[in-house]
Amino acid sequence: MARSVVGNENGYPSASPTEGMRNEELRRRIDRAIEEGWQVESETPGRVVLVRRSYGSPVLHLVIAALTLWWAFGAANALYAAYAYVTDVERRVLRAPERSCSECGAALDPNASYCRICGADAEEASVPPVCPDCGAPTPADANFCSDCGAALGNEPGH
Repeated sequence: MARSVVGNENGYPSASPTEGMRNEELRRRIDRAIEEGWQVESETPGRVVLVRRSYGSPVLHLVIAALTLWWAFGAANALYAAYAYVTDVERRVLRAPERSCSECGAALDPNASYCRICGADAEEASVPPVCPDCGAPTPADANFCSDCGAALGNEPGH
């Protein structure tokens, strides 16, 4: 004797009326789950895999956003620091003290033995004072070093 085959709405045949009722119960449960926000991921006869996805906790999203902003802020600061390191450069030029002729005041070459202007002996040439902090040559009447700004002790009252 052949069993009657009852089909369900999914197109899957059921072997008996009892199995068909069981499939109808499964269909109602699936429909209820879909109304609750579940989605069918896969379906086979007698088995349905449902899935419900979420985008995560709003609180966790805020924490992640705050950390991302903090990290991005830190990265931006690092980039700015690299830029500033390359572009914001201070330079100081240090020169050897120039000798001047004691007779005429002309500048003498570093290795000169005689003044090229008046012929005076360069050994008696005067060497201008130097800054005690940076060693830069300074005029005798200067109060502060023009290279580093240090006080030279020539202020009135010293």
